[in-house]
Amino acid sequence: MKLRKIGIVLGIICVSYAVMSWDRLENHKFYLSVSQLSYSEKDQALQMSCRVFTDDLNALLKARYGITAALGTGQESPMEETYAKEYILKKVQFFEDDNPLDIQVLGYKKDNDVLIYFLEAKTSTFLEAQKFEITHSLLTDLFDSQQNVVHLKFRALKKSFLLMKDKPSGIIYMNK
Repeated sequence: MKLRKIGIVLGIICVSYAVMSWDRLENHKFYLSVSQLSYSEKDQALQMSCRVFTDDLNALLKARYGITAALGTGQESPMEETYAKEYILKKVQFFEDDNPLDIQVLGYKKDNDVLIYFLEAKTSTFLEAQKFEITHSLLTDLFDSQQNVVHLKFRALKKSFLLMKDKPSGIIYMNK
C-alpha cells in the first residue's frame, strides 16, 4: 500500500513537471512572420510591412545581444530599437538584377502580440528589372521551425513565398 502511494505521488510530480515544462517551451505553437511587399510607382520604392511576434523578437535580442528587451511594451530603450533594426537589415534583403538595394527601416508599430515593421528601398529601375530576389531569414537563426511568408504584389503580378531556414530566398523573373 505504501509503495502504491509513493508511485501515485511520483506520477503526479512527473505529470506536473511535464505540463509546466511544456508551457514554458511553447509560448506559441508556431514561429511565423508575414510580410507584404509592393512597389509604389509614385514613390519609386519597394515598400514592405513585416509582422513578427513580439516575444520572438525580444527572445532573439536576448539570445544574440544579451539584452532583456521590452519591444512592444512602451518601455523600449533606444538601444533595443537600434539592435532590432540592425538585425532586420541583416536578415531582409532585396536584389534587383543581382544588385542589392539599400533598405531603410522606417519604423514600427504594435498590434496586439505582433510588431509591424515598415521597410522601404528606393529604386527607379524596378519596372525594367529582369529579376527580383528577396532574402528573408528573420528569426531562422533562433527558431529552426521559423517560417517567413512574403506576399509580393505589383501591377498584375501576385506571388507568395514561404521562406525558411533551408530556403531563405525567393526569386521572380519579370517581363517573361
